[in-house]
Amino acid sequence: MEASGPSSYGELQQHCVGEVLDSQLERDARATDFGGMYRVTPAVVLRPACVADIQAALRFAAGRGLTVSIRGMGHSQSGQGLGAGLLLDMTSLSSIVALDQGNRSIEVEAGISWRAVVDATFARGLLPVALTYALDTTVGGTLSVGGIGSAAWSYGPQVDNVLYLDVVTAGGELVRCSLEHERELFDAVRAGLGQCGIIVRAGLRLRPCARQIETRSFVYRDLHDLLRDAEQLAGVLDPQRLLAVRLGPDPLGQAGLMAVLFIGRDSPSVTGSLEEKWPTLHHGFEPPVRHDPTWSPDGVPGHSFFRVYGTPHLAPSGNPQKHPWVDLIYPLSVAPSALATLAANPNRVLQHGAAQLIFVRRGANSAPLLVTPSSELSMGLGMFSIFSADDAGRAATMMQDYARDMLACGGKRYLSGYFDPESVGWAEHYGAVWPSFRAAKARYDPKRRFESPLVRWT
Repeated sequence: MEASGPSSYGELQQHCVGEVLDSQLERDARATDFGGMYRVTPAVVLRPACVADIQAALRFAAGRGLTVSIRGMGHSQSGQGLGAGLLLDMTSLSSIVALDQGNRSIEVEAGISWRAVVDATFARGLLPVALTYALDTTVGGTLSVGGIGSAAWSYGPQVDNVLYLDVVTAGGELVRCSLEHERELFDAVRAGLGQCGIIVRAGLRLRPCARQIETRSFVYRDLHDLLRDAEQLAGVLDPQRLLAVRLGPDPLGQAGLMAVLFIGRDSPSVTGSLEEKWPTLHHGFEPPVRHDPTWSPDGVPGHSFFRVYGTPHLAPSGNPQKHPWVDLIYPLSVAPSALATLAANPNRVLQHGAAQLIFVRRGANSAPLLVTPSSELSMGLGMFSIFSADDAGRAATMMQDYARDMLACGGKRYLSGYFDPESVGWAEHYGAVWPSFRAAKARYDPKRRFESPLVRWT
């Protein structure tokens, strides 16, 4: 749907404190995302100033027959935050509501960036329990997908570390939900792709952190050794350690991959080998230990591997390049097959970007809609390919072929990444939780007001 002129949505502005934007320039600015592979121009954009604005917008959309889409920083790669109707730009809701240092918790509005959250908490010697590499994304955005980072091997993803959420349903009702209250809604919006409600506030767990981060690095040419060592380390390391892997072509071999395992320490309660009995590692080389500031006044993390995409001054969606990133999660039992498939022809995708491994463990508070293997510890594989702005066709073909081959190894998609919606079997992806997801959609959004170019409900 196209707006007919600057005054087409004056009625909406009359009911909202926030900005209503219907110029071509403003709409075009939100017509694509960081992936750059899809383009959907919204009819009108609202930057809400309060929850009442969102409720008024939902009433307006219902009266006009408009669908509603929810956008944060637009860091998705398949148009997850795009829509042709009314688009809610949630970055205007970016306040810290309360920070309880004693109880190690923080309440924030959904449009705040993780970078801003870290700025506030680090000043008090705390960090969110689970962080991703993309700190310029919004809290509501990552909680609608999952949020996996270098602490996921012990604490789990961000969606597993939420205390509570304030959610506006399609009917305009504001509901606080948690594990103890309105559990069905809580489970439907954590990693729910914005399909059952709009997250407007979040209560998050915090943990203590030190002023410096220590990083030990271990280089591997044998990926079986890497996986074996990572699994053993996950059984003995202090849970506040950081654990991740960077992959790349082996510069010393005709084919194959080389990996660097990073083990970080940014917590004052972790003292290294005095408290931990590390297994014998089977790496080939160990570079010197690094010590860097955990966080600096200009918002830059310490060790380069834990540094995230973007800067405080550049929104992730402002880059004209194509970023059809593909993220898959595997049980460790099939991880060697997946890595062998990637290594068989590494230049096919690795010449366009980096690959990284993250290890994932789920707990008792697991968000059911973040589908991961049932194994105790899983391996997440991210392929972060970058293409020029005029190379979308080759990017689509290459990454879809790559995803097909990698899925055949037994993985599950991480749904912030790039994929062709027609190629996804949604019932197969969600498995046993698909019926409950459909039931939640029918209960909280019966008229399917929340639009998605991705999920196929029929």
